[in-house]
Amino acid sequence: MCVQQTWQLYRRLHESAIFPKDQLAVRREIANIWLKQAPVNSRTGRKGGKYAAKDKRVPPHVRFDGNSHFIEKTEKQARCASCGMKCRQRCIKCQVGVHDRCFAHFHSK
Repeated sequence: MCVQQTWQLYRRLHESAIFPKDQLAVRREIANIWLKQAPVNSRTGRKGGKYAAKDKRVPPHVRFDGNSHFIEKTEKQARCASCGMKCRQRCIKCQVGVHDRCFAHFHSK
């Protein structure tokens, strides 16, 4: 609506122009002005940091002690602490999601 009114105002003000701009050219000019005024955001896309880093989820003295680490099946999905994919298993002691194929890798240095 505002773009249409801007174009009509432009036509009235520039009636005597030899080569007046068409509506598309006026729309492009408006878009360029908006883009120049917009703050520059160097980072686009989703914000990271939703999940804690893999090595910070479980303290090393618990993760690498080698005692009482067992896999348990769960109803809810969780992120695997080793590969980051969704899984339905977790380590009972560490309380983090971990695939059975990632279990040994996660608990070894």
